[in-house]
Amino acid sequence: MSPGQIPRENLVWMDSIFAANPDRQTPLIYINHYPQDSSLNNWFDALKRVKTRNVQLAFCGHGHANKAYDWEGIPGVMGRSNLRANKPIGAIIL
Repeated sequence: MSPGQIPRENLVWMDSIFAANPDRQTPLIYINHYPQDSSLNNWFDALKRVKTRNVQLAFCGHGHANKAYDWEGIPGVMGRSNLRANKPIGAIIL
């Protein structure tokens, strides 16, 4: 597998949303599949953008665990899956 990456078109989309909504004090929640760290080869491009805003929390998945983060001052939370397949309860990690 290659490193994860936030697609360029997503960064361009983020720029367009921020340009259309210039109020930097509006509270935001940032969501991305991957944690915002070196597991992405361009994590810094997204963080550079969201750090200019009033991000209250960043959510991610990918790691299949409940975990707290701090991405350069932005509080983050990883949530595990609630998928259960054929199991009687959800989010069992084997």
